[in-house]
Amino acid sequence: MMKRYTLHTCIILAVALGLRLATWWLLPYNDWISDEGEYWGAAIWLAQGREFQFFDSWIWTRPPLYISFLAAHIKLFGNSALWAPRLSQALISVLSVWLTMRIAKRLTPTEHQARVSLIAGWLMALGYSFAAFSYFMLSETLFLSIFLAANLLLLRWASTRHWRDLLLAGVGFGFAALTRAIILTWLPLPALWIAWQIWRTQRPRWQAMIKPVLGFTLSVCVIVLPWTAFATNRWSNGDGLILVDTTGGYNFALGAQIATPDGRNGTRLAEILCGGNGLVCQGSQAARQNQAYAQGFEWLGENPQRFISKTALELLDILQVRFDSAEHLTDGYVDGRVPVPHLLGLLLDDTLYVVLVGLAVLGFWRKQAVAGKGLVLGWLGYNIIVGSLIFAIARFRQPLIPFVIIYAALAIVQWSQAWASSRQQRYAWASACLLWLIVLPSYLYLPESVGVRSVWQDVRLGFAGVQQANQCQAIRELLQAGDVVAARQLHDRIDAEGRSENTSVSGYTGRRCLALINGQLLEAEAKPEQALAFYQQANPKNNPVQSARILMLEGNLLQRQGQLSAAVARFNFRDVEIINDLAWAWDYLTVVPTTTIDLGSGLDYGYVRGFYQSEHNQPDFRWSSQASALRLPQAATGQAQTLRLHLNGFTNDWQPTRISISLNGQLIDSYQLKPDWHWLEIALPAQPQGSDLLIEFTSSTFVSGPEDLATRVSSRASDPLRLLGFQLDRVEIK
Repeated sequence: MMKRYTLHTCIILAVALGLRLATWWLLPYNDWISDEGEYWGAAIWLAQGREFQFFDSWIWTRPPLYISFLAAHIKLFGNSALWAPRLSQALISVLSVWLTMRIAKRLTPTEHQARVSLIAGWLMALGYSFAAFSYFMLSETLFLSIFLAANLLLLRWASTRHWRDLLLAGVGFGFAALTRAIILTWLPLPALWIAWQIWRTQRPRWQAMIKPVLGFTLSVCVIVLPWTAFATNRWSNGDGLILVDTTGGYNFALGAQIATPDGRNGTRLAEILCGGNGLVCQGSQAARQNQAYAQGFEWLGENPQRFISKTALELLDILQVRFDSAEHLTDGYVDGRVPVPHLLGLLLDDTLYVVLVGLAVLGFWRKQAVAGKGLVLGWLGYNIIVGSLIFAIARFRQPLIPFVIIYAALAIVQWSQAWASSRQQRYAWASACLLWLIVLPSYLYLPESVGVRSVWQDVRLGFAGVQQANQCQAIRELLQAGDVVAARQLHDRIDAEGRSENTSVSGYTGRRCLALINGQLLEAEAKPEQALAFYQQANPKNNPVQSARILMLEGNLLQRQGQLSAAVARFNFRDVEIINDLAWAWDYLTVVPTTTIDLGSGLDYGYVRGFYQSEHNQPDFRWSSQASALRLPQAATGQAQTLRLHLNGFTNDWQPTRISISLNGQLIDSYQLKPDWHWLEIALPAQPQGSDLLIEFTSSTFVSGPEDLATRVSSRASDPLRLLGFQLDRVEIK
């Protein structure tokens, strides 16, 4: 029996690892999300030996452990090696699966331990959100593994009463607090639970109860207080204590701000706390934290009724499912930019949650006669209360799901057992059904008057978007093959079908990819003026990505017509520069033969990729990323040529900028750049006459600092954190 359980466990862990590695290909990940840029930027500075200077003038400070975790990987593998912490997090996430299985055994009667543990293991292993979070540069994966390990040790202490387990549990909770400080205000509950366990079994004097509680508390303090001393000394300036970080004040004020007539506005709150300087602030972090709490209480006092309504809505957000959270990577799903496997993964994850949350309620009502249920209920209740009072986002639910899974598994295994009483059974089913009634509408159907759609409605839109994207690709293939007539016929048929469908799907997709193709069809039909008129008519006002692409198509046509000033005007529109969709321009713009490229001029779209948005200085230029490329169509002469690059190797790192250059996939050489503007001349081997020259760069990178991140976050630019390589102004081929 034990061998079978061990084999089954190994299979579960192998599947868990496989799914977490598969997300590297399944996720439609294109840009930093949520707090990733801040974590990675701070970690790079820490790895460079700057300690936590990144937060000296930032709007808040962060707990140190996850940043240190990332910094260790950066130190070993480099600034751009995101694969390294992702691999580590995949393994840590698998560890969380195993820890959940072990905790399930501790929370289950002996006769059901194996079954409950295996069911919980499979549900954790197949949890798509856990797999996705192992890919993100966010603290949830590391926090969850530490938190589960600490809980396992505490539950083991409840049965063994060994001091080692108790003290290690305290150490674990201390490290968890240094990963996510929100648990600090929850830690008194485990201390009370420890006292209750001793009193319940032994009825000792209070002195005997206080020793384990004191030991647990001291073990937490041994881990947390050294950082408290460091943070207070660095960021307080005598304005108060900083236990771990200062995000609590900001989050409290942001939650209270929802109750104001203007609603939640992070930009406005940052202006209040930083004096209009965005996310970069002057003054001490402790004073800013005190100001944030004071501002939050002021808003609550001014709007008590709105706060009550807001709290109810936040409670719904905690319990219900949402398709469009940042961590779901659903941007562009109505345009077909979210692949079907990812849509199915999200649907599976939300389906499991909806089923399990009700089953977990039944499991909590059942009697297990083992220690730990009160501890788990306290953790769930604490998060629900804090999320309701402050604000709730989907990722805050991650540390709760393993315990929901365990008690759902208990409900399944104990399904056929008799209830202790008919009253208990009625209460259990009534509470489970009530929770299902709250959760199911967000999963199945929500009327349009609510302002948000259910998961099923959004997934349906996602499938329709993928179908339309495939149809658009078929039109493009006909167009590239030169069959303009067939491409036009297919375009018009699909467009007519979409217009005739009086459904929300056609309304939300808006036939956006068809709009992009129609202009190119008009060009192919020798109707450039009609194409230009169509682009101006089709440019939406409320979709920056679509607007940027239409402007690029319009500018590209004007550029090929020789109307360079008009083309530059289109390329320099704010939507085009902020979105900076060079990858799309590379794939879909028509480039003409050239031997020179002026980067940052506005006329480089379609010729470059892997560069950041234009910098309009003297000279105009673009920063490269770690991997970048440019192409010179039909520039090869059949003889050896010289590539001339006007570039700048400025960096704030102590090591100089180094780049490697390849031509058509063949490495030419590596170069160390000077930290000022200069010309670099590179001899290129002969290529077939009339062929394209594809020049690829690999560069060392650095992070400019929090000011650059703050500016880009405020402007909602793509790639808020820039891993800067080198500055490139002009490219010539001789």
